Amino acid sequence: MTAKLERLPDILGLQAGSLDDPSIYRPMMDVFTSSAQPWDHMDPKVQKHTHGPPL
Repeated sequence: MTAKLERLPDILGLQAGSLDDPSIYRPMMDVFTSSAQPWDHMDPKVQKHTHGPPL
């Protein structure tokens, strides 16, 4: 399932289960990284934002 936000038309929200197949959706940014768990190893090539996406 995907969701579009009226306020942020360029952002597409996805349910985590839809990321089981990385060939369908490629992440463009990691948001809320300030609260990431130590075991969450994020791709260093993906743009990072400590809080929400930039407006």
